[in-house]
Amino acid sequence: MNGHSKPFRRWRRRHMNRYAPKPNPFSLSGVEARVPRHAISPLRKSLLRCSVAAVAMSVPGVVAADCTASGSTLNCDGGEAPAVNGGTGTTVNVLPGAELYSTLEISDTGSSELNNDGRLDGSVVMSGNDSIVINNNGEIQGTVNGTDNVTFRLNNRGSIAGNLNFSGTGSNTIVNFADGSVSNGITSIGNSDDTALIRGTFAGAINLGDGTDHVELLAGNISTSIDMGAGDDYFNWVTGSISGGFTMGDGDDRAIFVAVSEASLTDGLNVEGGQGDDTLTLVASTNATEAGRGTAPQNFIEWETINLTDSTELRYIYTTGYLTLGDAGTGTGQLTIDETSTILAGDSFGYGIQAYDASQAATVYNAGLIDMTNDTPASGFSLHDTFTVRGNYVGQDGRVALHSYLESDGAPSDMLVIGGTDGSGTGSSSLTISNVDGLGDMTTGDGIKVVDAIDGATTASNAFALSEPVAAGIFEYQLYRGGINANPETDSDWFLRSGYTPPDPDPDPTPDPDPDPTPDPDPTPDPDPDPTPDPDPTPDPDPDPTPDPDPTPDPDPTPDPDPNPQPVIPSVRPEIPGYVVKPAIAQRMGIEAIGTFHDRQGDQFLLNSFGDFPGSWARVFGKSFDQSWSTHIGKLDYELNPGAEGQIGGFQVGVDFIGDPYDDGSQDRAGMFFAYTTANADTLGNSLGRIDVGVGSADLQGLSLGGYWTHIAPNGTYLDAVAMYSWLDGDSGSDRNISADIGGYSVLASLESGRPYTLNNGWLIEPQAQVIWQRVDLDDTEDPFTSIDYDRFDTWTSRVGVRVERDTFVNKVPTQPFATLNLWHTPDDDYTVSFNGLPVTTNLEQTSLEIKAGASAQFSEAFSGYAALLYGAGIDNDQDNTSFGANFGFRLRW
Repeated sequence: MNGHSKPFRRWRRRHMNRYAPKPNPFSLSGVEARVPRHAISPLRKSLLRCSVAAVAMSVPGVVAADCTASGSTLNCDGGEAPAVNGGTGTTVNVLPGAELYSTLEISDTGSSELNNDGRLDGSVVMSGNDSIVINNNGEIQGTVNGTDNVTFRLNNRGSIAGNLNFSGTGSNTIVNFADGSVSNGITSIGNSDDTALIRGTFAGAINLGDGTDHVELLAGNISTSIDMGAGDDYFNWVTGSISGGFTMGDGDDRAIFVAVSEASLTDGLNVEGGQGDDTLTLVASTNATEAGRGTAPQNFIEWETINLTDSTELRYIYTTGYLTLGDAGTGTGQLTIDETSTILAGDSFGYGIQAYDASQAATVYNAGLIDMTNDTPASGFSLHDTFTVRGNYVGQDGRVALHSYLESDGAPSDMLVIGGTDGSGTGSSSLTISNVDGLGDMTTGDGIKVVDAIDGATTASNAFALSEPVAAGIFEYQLYRGGINANPETDSDWFLRSGYTPPDPDPDPTPDPDPDPTPDPDPTPDPDPDPTPDPDPTPDPDPDPTPDPDPTPDPDPTPDPDPNPQPVIPSVRPEIPGYVVKPAIAQRMGIEAIGTFHDRQGDQFLLNSFGDFPGSWARVFGKSFDQSWSTHIGKLDYELNPGAEGQIGGFQVGVDFIGDPYDDGSQDRAGMFFAYTTANADTLGNSLGRIDVGVGSADLQGLSLGGYWTHIAPNGTYLDAVAMYSWLDGDSGSDRNISADIGGYSVLASLESGRPYTLNNGWLIEPQAQVIWQRVDLDDTEDPFTSIDYDRFDTWTSRVGVRVERDTFVNKVPTQPFATLNLWHTPDDDYTVSFNGLPVTTNLEQTSLEIKAGASAQFSEAFSGYAALLYGAGIDNDQDNTSFGANFGFRLRW
């Protein structure tokens, strides 16, 4: 043998017959026998372990093994590798630090085991055993070969430089632990059932051949490819990586990928199911990055069923491509998206899912999300993403996310496409629309297409709905199946429309005609005998006349168009009326806060305290109101008719800084006050194609500081001047919790005068006049769908009134009951609110009558009070304007 000296080789030739095996080998049972290297016959290369534990040589040559036998166990610490042939079972231990060269063979035994803690420089051959287990914690420099073993198991925690080769029909199990490595791969031929659990590294290809094979890649690494071979195979991949191809081979196979990321998949890696009915389940996995690293869905090949589960993301990369389901045998398949998983299909010129056989329909079950918004479009004009299901799309409460350019008819949009003569869109799905740059506009035709049914595909009437409001500017886009006119090309398409066409009104019923009266029967005449007729003369034959030519038929007349087509009206968002009326509410809130002289002071006769700080006063007021305004939407010639129903209330606290009397009985009063005012209202208007409906609410608060000066003449005539500044803050929104914060300020100035005239029996009548200037300036704001720009505006409000009162006593308390009739008028002033640049103008013109009734009382020299109830109603017919309220106040003398 190579490596031995010439003297040794001569010794071997001279003594080879001396140590030839005898017919009766000695027993090793129960004893330990050490076989030195020089004592082993040169006719044998290995140890033969028989059922009686005899030692024999089986191959000519010299064995350099230095092994200790103990029962059925061999402990080897160096030299040539032993060969074990026959017997019920043997355990071979290669001890730590031992190095065996040449091939180690165990064959035709019962249950045997090789434990390698050293180094095997040669190969390992295991054949014909009932059961064989290799526990490799050291090094195997050659290959590991298993042939026709009933069961074979390799537990590798060390390194194997060669390939793992198996043949036959048995069962082979390879467990490669995290610290194990195989520099090559696995090759299995025949029809064995192979199982591989891979945690470490396989540098070579894994080819498992025929049989029912089971592979689990558990955070391991396969540096090349894996081929499961023919048979009904199972592959479980939990993290780890495969650098080359992946195929399950023929058969009905199952593969599960758990927490597999794009880093685990080589760019462009094919994942093949092979022929048969194959199922791939992705669990919490991703296939590619946004930058295109990983493998595309187009590389998932020949799978009949693909399941996306537990937050899996299947990302399409490149610019086009289809995931193809099925193979040449099955023709098609299905893909299922569970409620946590997503298909990412943005930034494409055409992604989708199709069947292997173009004549068949693929099926997509969507309980999760198909997302075409995972890109950043350059502008709304550049939207082009499509996701096509060539077959059946079945919504299972799933979602489809799209980018759309929310403008008028035909604006660009991403689309879900359903195609094929047998294709259909059924189930229940919601569309989530993200606006890109659209300012909003009214559609007057079919609208913006978002679902396209092509090549004869159909969709159910309830297949799609919007997941959330779709809006831009003032416009709400609603989802419709089919165009505005019946057309087989568009009847199963789905469109976004911001214009609403009311249905034609039912025609007036045609009255039933009065029945004709039944005529009286004619009397029966007396019968006359029939006369004998004369014979007919024989007529002369006339030549046949030449027929007239057929006249040319008139063409079918063009039908007259509908003489009264229903106009398209804008679908206005329910938030818009509330945003529009907010300045008008601020204007009205200011009027209520500044009030009138009698609202704040009660009456002239109560102003009888003088000094450095003549007195202070306070009042509480509240009013319910129901008011609407005339509002016109820019270019649309459409009346919004917004309104508000709610309450305005607050309080004021003031103090007189000046209370100077004059010798002639007149006096001047001046002071300052603080006020808090709040308005809460339900908002109404024309919205979503409906007329005068409740849409939301508006809240506004004001903190005010004001000053006043009042001059009272000896005859009771007063001149009252007031100025007030208010800080405003509030919000307005719809019943669906979409709102905008709105703040700003208002400034008011009021000038009022009145003169009492004495009548009989203590009665007085007091004509009054008041004019109020007001400026309202609300801050520009926004909500999720529009910018909201408020123009500053000024308005004038005037009042003329008459107050009737009587001086009397009630329980010795000087009391003055009164009643007041006021005519309020706001002229033709207006203001504008712009939504994404579209102006909406509101006219503030209002005229109303107001009736007040109450009393003032001087309870003591230091304390007086007053109270009133009021009712108001508009007297113009264009808008609603009613109110009911109360005012309570008191004065306190210091």
